Amino acid sequence: MDIVTAALAIILVFILFLMTRPDAEKSRIKQLLNKMPGPPTYPIFGTSWELITSPVQRHAEILSKYNKKYGPVYRGWVGSRGTVTVSSPEAAEKILSSTLHINKSVEYEAYVPWFGDNLFLEKGQEWRKLRKLMSPAFSRSTLEIYLEVFKNNAEILVQALMTKVGGGEFDVCPYLVLYSLDCTIETNLGLKLNLLKNKNTTYVHSLDNVTKTVSELIHHPWVLCKYIFDPSGLRKKYEESLAFCHQFVDNIFRIRVGDNVGIVKNNT
Repeated sequence: MDIVTAALAIILVFILFLMTRPDAEKSRIKQLLNKMPGPPTYPIFGTSWELITSPVQRHAEILSKYNKKYGPVYRGWVGSRGTVTVSSPEAAEKILSSTLHINKSVEYEAYVPWFGDNLFLEKGQEWRKLRKLMSPAFSRSTLEIYLEVFKNNAEILVQALMTKVGGGEFDVCPYLVLYSLDCTIETNLGLKLNLLKNKNTTYVHSLDNVTKTVSELIHHPWVLCKYIFDPSGLRKKYEESLAFCHQFVDNIFRIRVGDNVGIVKNNT
């Protein structure tokens, strides 16, 4: 056995030791979680073996199978880390309406390069501040102001979808993304870009690449290792798509700022 192999073996044993070493708090959580129904547990992999050996596209199918077999609330193990999957509206309501349990799990870190610091990723006191700041924007009276915007863009969406009728199945996601963008940009910034009408699909493709890569990193975290991530071509494609998405948003803000500058100049 050469030195490199021996070193790798020692590192692996050390990692396994850290994953499996006794811990009072972990032991208590493990006992409680194992009282819940869930898939069989295996050493090192926990209950995640079927997921990590399957493509991301099959994960929804696998989780749906678990849901039917083990019920709307079941436990799982990713290595030594316990998880609870909830599909019951009643149970989900208790979690989502909680102001105490608001910290995000480690999987959300994969979204940081994409979203930065915002309500979706913040935790603790910062989350509370952002939530309080944004709540008025989603009040019924505020949303009613923009009903005409939603209606007009929905008519454009229907017209776009009608062109596909009779041609077999097709992916509606690109249409919904552009519809959502048109509504968001018009209601928040007052700009009507008609992305759906003009079939601006470059952003959709870039967004799709970013989404798929983030999903891959969440479900197969070892892909994040540079010795796997770089040669696979995922990093280059991901960074190019992410840069385009950021540039797209920056350009929209520049247009809006430019409009405001023009208004100020015209009024002076």
